Amino acid sequence: MFSIQKVKKEPFYIHADLENDTSYTYQVRAVNTKGASDWSKEITVKTKQDRYRNVPRNMTAKASSEEGGQEAVNAVDGKENTVWHTDWNSGNKPPHTFEIDMKLAYQLDKFEYQPRTDAGNGTILKYNLDVSMDGKTYKNIVKDGTFDRNGHLKTIDFDEPVNARYIKLTITDAVGGIWLRAGIQTVQKRIKRKVGLLGRIFLTVQAVRSVKTI
Repeated sequence: MFSIQKVKKEPFYIHADLENDTSYTYQVRAVNTKGASDWSKEITVKTKQDRYRNVPRNMTAKASSEEGGQEAVNAVDGKENTVWHTDWNSGNKPPHTFEIDMKLAYQLDKFEYQPRTDAGNGTILKYNLDVSMDGKTYKNIVKDGTFDRNGHLKTIDFDEPVNARYIKLTITDAVGGIWLRAGIQTVQKRIKRKVGLLGRIFLTVQAVRSVKTI
């Protein structure tokens, strides 16, 4: 039940914490001191699919610099309240590398990076992006890439599908020279097996895409 008192606005109700891809049915009625109206007709709505439904949960990560308690693995744990941070004392000079092991090979379609909302220290300005199948021999996908300094989502679209198990992001310049918090995500096609993927690092880095599995 909710009420409108001394507020000149249209009545509204927000139902939070719903399950993804699920139908919900509602009825409403008005109630005042004189009684209640009849219930309205049923209205059925369906929530959207989970954006991260194809994300594997076993990715690992390592970085060239880490702060205790804010290690690289935090960036791919799927949680928005954990972060990767370079060493507070010696981690403010790029370049810095951040490497993800997706545990399986995938076909990547795009890579997204979500900067800090205030575009402050640690926001990536220049980068290189490389991928590998074995974690030893890397292929460059983007060289001398740049991002505008703002809090908007950045998307790196690959001209052709990229097959990889490992992703290495090399930050060559960042606001304040500091690699702060990062959140990376990737949604991709998995090679030879039928699964998708998405991971997160928080500077916030993400590689995301809704894809059909192979």
